Amino acid sequence: MDFHEGELSLLFTDDKRIAELNQKYLKRQGPTNVIAFPMLAGSPPHLPSGMLGDVVISVDTALSESRELGEPLQ
Repeated sequence: MDFHEGELSLLFTDDKRIAELNQKYLKRQGPTNVIAFPMLAGSPPHLPSGMLGDVVISVDTALSESRELGEPLQ
């Protein structure tokens, strides 16, 4: 795999904030577990280096899903 160094932004937030982002950028109502915003085009194995994008994770939803599945949140 041809891999170059890259940077990824992570935001851990709550259901309220991720629902706002979900509505604003994806036109979907309600919270979700993860939203990804890619910055650069490309597909493996030839991803460009630099800023890859942003990932937003709802801790509220992740905790709820882990409880439903009986799995620890890791």
